[in-house]
Amino acid sequence: MITLLASALFAIGCTKEPDINLVSLDLIDIPMINNNKIKEIISDKNLEDGVYIIETNSNKYIYFNGVNNLYSNIYCNLVDNTLEIHAESNTKLNNKQGILYIISSLNEDIFDEINLKVNNKSENFKNVYRI
Repeated sequence: MITLLASALFAIGCTKEPDINLVSLDLIDIPMINNNKIKEIISDKNLEDGVYIIETNSNKYIYFNGVNNLYSNIYCNLVDNTLEIHAESNTKLNNKQGILYIISSLNEDIFDEINLKVNNKSENFKNVYRI
């Protein structure tokens, strides 16, 4: 009986519910954007190399403006009430690359702040635009 009980507890203990992505970064096709204010921001020729937040009334966007950097392996995870956005960056001169993501979440109050980590180091966003 003890063996049967131990086997049942072991089986229950090893069963894992599938992880639910509470927050994700969804890639946006830049030419398909309908919001002209976002288009103006990301098409500004004087926009510096770096990562930007663009907030609208209903959404938050993360824009990776690669002038001298090539951004890759971009993902996010939720740590307590903080959304961490991770990316790798490699220096590439004359690169001009722009990548836009929208933050999608099941609950808009799931995180209180957003932190950026590039190459595993904390960095500041270049700017936060509220439109």
